[in-house]
Amino acid sequence: MNAPLNTIALNELLLDSPVDTLGMLLAKIDELTKAAEQIKDELKDTCSLTEVNEKGNQRLDVVGQMFKAVVTGGQVVTTDTARLYADFGITEEILAKYKKTPSVRYTVKVTAKG
Repeated sequence: MNAPLNTIALNELLLDSPVDTLGMLLAKIDELTKAAEQIKDELKDTCSLTEVNEKGNQRLDVVGQMFKAVVTGGQVVTTDTARLYADFGITEEILAKYKKTPSVRYTVKVTAKG
C-alpha cells in the first residue's frame, strides 16, 4: 500500500476549546486551499496553451500517480442584467413577483484573536 498523503493528525489540533480547535482546522484548511489554488492556476496556464477545439474550448488531461485532472477552458458570455432591466423597464416591484421565498442560512466565521 502507498504511504499516506501528508495528513494532519486531528488529535494534534484538538484543543481545550472547540472554537480554538475550529480556528486551527480552518487555518490549516486555508493554507491547503492556497496551495491547491496555486497548482490549479499553473494547470490553467498550461491549458491556455492547448489548441482550441471546434466548439471553442480547450482541454488538458494531466495524470499523476494517484489522481487525474481534467482542465478545460473556453469563452463565457454573460448578460448585463442591469442594462436589460433598464431597457425593458423592469423595476424591483416587477422582479419581486418572480423572486423565490427566502431561505434561512447560517454562517460561522472564525478569526484569530489579537
